[in-house]
Amino acid sequence: MIFSSLVFLYVFLPIVLLVYYVIKDSYRNYFLFLSSLVFFAWGGVSYSILLIFSIIFNYFIGRKLGGSSHSKLWLSVGVIINLSFLGVFKYADLFTETINVFLGWTHQLCDITIFPYK
Repeated sequence: MIFSSLVFLYVFLPIVLLVYYVIKDSYRNYFLFLSSLVFFAWGGVSYSILLIFSIIFNYFIGRKLGGSSHSKLWLSVGVIINLSFLGVFKYADLFTETINVFLGWTHQLCDITIFPYK
């Protein structure tokens, strides 16, 4: 689901806003957190698991930053891991495509279609 889709605009967003303003103030952040996970999971559960792992990791890094004498080390670890996630998931295709062009590999996936070409 994307922000400009009709499902988001006319179903998901109104329900989330309605429930948000009806529930108690103390539960609103938890509800928004769960709603965000549902929104993200709409695109694929496997990415949601990665998002949950990232949230938990960053939570513990934040806890270490607040109560540690090695806060610069923990900050560096957090930034490096988060940038690694970004690099892998944003640039992995570009990297493999560049390597394939550089090495002259022309392996391509089979074109599978429902209707054969005429």
